[in-house]
Amino acid sequence: MHLETNRKKHQAVAPQIIIDFLKHILPFNELDENTLKAIVNEFELDFFPKGSVIFRQGETDVTHLHLIQKGRVKLYLKDTNGEETLKDFRGDGSYIGALPIIHGTKANLNVETIEVVKN
Repeated sequence: MHLETNRKKHQAVAPQIIIDFLKHILPFNELDENTLKAIVNEFELDFFPKGSVIFRQGETDVTHLHLIQKGRVKLYLKDTNGEETLKDFRGDGSYIGALPIIHGTKANLNVETIEVVKN
């Protein structure tokens, strides 16, 4: 099940724009220019409209780290009664998806856009 149906694939972005963005984001800001140039081709730019659910707790297989270039998301848990518990907000320069990737698990939180997100 692929939940990113609201995302809009965007055409290629000049590699230097991605490199300039990564230079301000941990851990990428620790890499030298040549390494950044080598990995930049692995990046995809996506747009998620406001209200898009990027991850669903316990359902979404997280296979990529998502860097938020522009926009905001909320991270929350939802219990069996549908009650939401807000855990965090993330915005420009933040990332989502690291823990499920590290632990090899499905998404541990719901992640929903509260502004248009470009990642």
